[in-house]
Amino acid sequence: MTSLATVSIDRTGLSLSALVIETSGAGTYVMDQGGLGRVGTTPRDTLATDSPFIHGHTRVASVLEETTLPLVVRVQSTTSALLNTAVTALETALHQFVYTVTVTVDGIARVWTAYPATIGAVDGLVAYERVTDFYEVLSISIPVYPVSA
Repeated sequence: MTSLATVSIDRTGLSLSALVIETSGAGTYVMDQGGLGRVGTTPRDTLATDSPFIHGHTRVASVLEETTLPLVVRVQSTTSALLNTAVTALETALHQFVYTVTVTVDGIARVWTAYPATIGAVDGLVAYERVTDFYEVLSISIPVYPVSA
């Protein structure tokens, strides 16, 4: 099956090749259906000191605030030990101080500078079926610089 989208996490700072998360379902790291979020933007305005003679606010600067890339990733393996190794590799990649994340959807790539991510079980539980079938579903929030390269 062809992958509609991929997320590639650069690990050159760890002397490793990129960790790739796909939608194809065949690999260790798979985005669940609806598991790739869109990076949004929020302005951060600097306002002039309030004046008793001017209505409203006067903006003196407006830039984009840091934002996040949300993901839901299924990590799957054939044994509990291999699953633990795969989850640890993903966590290590996502906890780098600064790295790049490349999101490719339908052949169009966007690259963001990323920072240490928040990662956890999607429901916060150790579910029986996930343990016995050797997979984990993780909710990930990657802080990114608001403008893609």
